[in-house]
Amino acid sequence: MPPPPPNNFGGTSKKKVSKSVGQSFTLESAQKVWKSFADHYSSNGKSKFASILLDEATISLDSQLNVIVDITNSIQNDHLAIVRSDLLRQLRSDLKNETIEISTRIVQLENSNEPKKMYSAQDKFKFLQDKYPALKTLRQKLGLDFD
Repeated sequence: MPPPPPNNFGGTSKKKVSKSVGQSFTLESAQKVWKSFADHYSSNGKSKFASILLDEATISLDSQLNVIVDITNSIQNDHLAIVRSDLLRQLRSDLKNETIEISTRIVQLENSNEPKKMYSAQDKFKFLQDKYPALKTLRQKLGLDFD
């Protein structure tokens, strides 16, 4: 009877596992991948809000070449969470860097000529209430509330 094959449970395996740490890349190349991902996501009709966020988002890089996404409210963060894994996979493969991470930073909008984007029902109501003050009394008389 032949002897049993040696077991390699103790970590003495002769296989070499090489993990690609990654190449460096520029902000421009990251923006190009970001834009192509947004275009692909939009053209496939997936998650309208996520594609809007990807089109409007401003990205930057930190010293470890991680992508920082500037957002204006927490709802955008929720929308980014929908596509985060797919986006991260795309960035890592196209930029050939497995260490890339995505983080968010909430920024305050400066007073500009662009109107503030309203995402929640409360934001929309406040905008309309400022424009039409009688809306507040109508809401109170009808006993309406936000869910």
